[in-house]
Amino acid sequence: MAGSEAPGSRVEHVTATGIRFIGPKAASLASRSESAVAPGRDEDTLFVARCQVRRRLGTGSALNIVLQELSAAVLEGWPGAPPLTRDRSVRRPAARFEGLVWDVEGDAGAWRGELLWRRPHPVIAGAPCTTHVILSELDANVTLLVRVTADKGLASVRGMVGAGQARPIFLSAMSRTLRMFHDGLEAAAHPLPDDAIAGFVRDVLLSDTREHPVALLAPQEDGAFVVPPPEIAADLIGIAHVYFMERHAATFRLSDELGDRRLSAYWGALRVYLPGFSCGDRPEEHPLLVRDRLVDPVMRADLYGSLGRFARRRIAWPERTAPAEAPRTRGGAPVTMP
Repeated sequence: MAGSEAPGSRVEHVTATGIRFIGPKAASLASRSESAVAPGRDEDTLFVARCQVRRRLGTGSALNIVLQELSAAVLEGWPGAPPLTRDRSVRRPAARFEGLVWDVEGDAGAWRGELLWRRPHPVIAGAPCTTHVILSELDANVTLLVRVTADKGLASVRGMVGAGQARPIFLSAMSRTLRMFHDGLEAAAHPLPDDAIAGFVRDVLLSDTREHPVALLAPQEDGAFVVPPPEIAADLIGIAHVYFMERHAATFRLSDELGDRRLSAYWGALRVYLPGFSCGDRPEEHPLLVRDRLVDPVMRADLYGSLGRFARRRIAWPERTAPAEAPRTRGGAPVTMP
């Protein structure tokens, strides 16, 4: 919406995202604002994760598989979107619920790609989000950083539940064909037999150097799980290590080793032990989802949102190395689409 440009009149322009520019350069500034997706603010973070990616035996390049999964995710919200590749940039002008910049630089073995992708929140109507992905390849090592922000932070997605629901599902898709690692441990559900409980408490839970949350899943009395351990592990890729006790009897050993059953996990519950855990902590300092709550996807989303936000404290997000409005490319001119 442009106003009159007669002398003394006020010129203004309102962008598709609701930003109002006033003054003689309003139209120019608005055009530049609408043309590129801007990174979200750190304080508006809903989810952040970091992991290393390796290929499984019999599969191709880990980086190529990551790019395929990212492309498939983008295609769901943008029919006809060009694929994300390692040698060509892509951009789609920004609007309230859409827009994309894919920026690449370097060559095989020393390569970096950065994605800024604007889209609606997957559950909460009227809440625009920005997914920010940074991929780096050094020799054969691929690192994946993912952050999701909302324009108005937690308030716009109804708190921690909405934050948990914003977790990108492409992470779970990648884990089915790739090996994902987080802080040196594979992002999988790791079994704990009865005789491993003492060492787990001593070397993992009570470790002075542990910087990540540890999620521990207990079986029910019949040995079954309320939620399958691999599903929990897929949901917590890049933000927590996941273990599960193989037998109900192991839950008694856990309580004995901790010295306080209120800090334990049993009868199908999921307990998350945050860094700095000690056996003298108050139980409420380390989140617990009992069986009846664990089975509820909303309660799990609330927990995952809290853990995704917790990761923000320890995962430093790098600054952009180039402005979004001038993407780099090695394979010719950037692909620009409406």
